[in-house]
Amino acid sequence: MSGICPELDARLSAELDRYYFSTDGSGLNLDRREKHRVINALHRLWNIEEIACYGVGFATEDIRKVILDLMKPAHIRLALKTVDFNSGAAYSLWLGCAIFMFAKFDEDLQHEIRKGVLSRGYLPLVVAGFLSEVVITEKGRHISQRIKVNLSLKEKTQYDFARIVTHGTARKSYAEGNYFMVPNSVLYMDFSGGEILLYACLLYYEDRRTHTCYPSFREIGERIGMSKNTVMKYLRSLEKRGLVETEQTLIRTKSGEVHNGTLKYHIAPIAPIKKAYDEKELDKLRREAEMRERIAKYERHTGNSVHAENHAENGQM
Repeated sequence: MSGICPELDARLSAELDRYYFSTDGSGLNLDRREKHRVINALHRLWNIEEIACYGVGFATEDIRKVILDLMKPAHIRLALKTVDFNSGAAYSLWLGCAIFMFAKFDEDLQHEIRKGVLSRGYLPLVVAGFLSEVVITEKGRHISQRIKVNLSLKEKTQYDFARIVTHGTARKSYAEGNYFMVPNSVLYMDFSGGEILLYACLLYYEDRRTHTCYPSFREIGERIGMSKNTVMKYLRSLEKRGLVETEQTLIRTKSGEVHNGTLKYHIAPIAPIKKAYDEKELDKLRREAEMRERIAKYERHTGNSVHAENHAENGQM
């Protein structure tokens, strides 16, 4: 195994050699390309810091335990079948997550199938739904799918995977419920009232897993009592400060026409912005202190008052 992917963890490499890619031909019967994809996917999955979905999180050791104790060749085959291959770097990440999903929740899925609640034909939809909800932490970065899976009520009842992940009781985060939180830092920087109001409104709409939202200018204006032009004015200000990034979305009509949709808002972490602001303020205070010191030194050497001289020059004496 080391010849194919030398960076593999020793435990993972031994597991794959013994049960999946053994020389006697048992385990997975994959072609060279599929084998390479699976190895890359499992390598990334092994090193993920966290997989979070529907309010439930799985840390690195939880993920590795699933790989070593629960994963079977059938889970890998199902993942390969249900995750469409593409040449992008993210493919191995989503394939790995699909393998994790099948390995972790196989018994629950089979139980739902036996009860007739879930059809095997809906497994690709289950995977798509899972991958659209999952948030991955890899090397300190939070990664999520940009494409949401929109389902009718009928489809939801036939694949409702959230019940399986949460055992019917999805945990609520502090950001859910009848309130939401605004960082204290907003009130300690030189934001105008309009900027604070718009920022708080975007946090109200924000998806806490992906840190994005899609409200229209009209929705925002109605929510906080601003005109469209005023909303746009304060939005430009928040963008300049680095608090918000916007991305134009597109919508396709039933007739196939493409039009601009609402903006997609990416809410940036406020900590680095607050740090930069504090450093700027400290630099300003240092420069003001240096100026006061130079003025005091000048007055000591000359015996003159700078303020008196300024008043004299302006004809106020």
